[in-house]
Amino acid sequence: VLICPHFQGYLFISVMISANNDLIKLVIKSIKNDLASPNPVHVNLALQCTANIGSKEMAEGLGNEIPKLLVSG
Repeated sequence: VLICPHFQGYLFISVMISANNDLIKLVIKSIKNDLASPNPVHVNLALQCTANIGSKEMAEGLGNEIPKLLVSG
């Protein structure tokens, strides 16, 4: 069984990265890129990671992108 590298990365981020980690800004940038992806699997993984971490930095960094996804076609 092959596991998507995105899945492995997001699983690691969700489990190991705390909201206070200095890497959170890089994580937010990667999530923004995946939220804009045409691949629905990448978008779904990015949304799940955002929900799992749920930090103030995530809300501030992704607050504009997520509502756009909810109303897009």
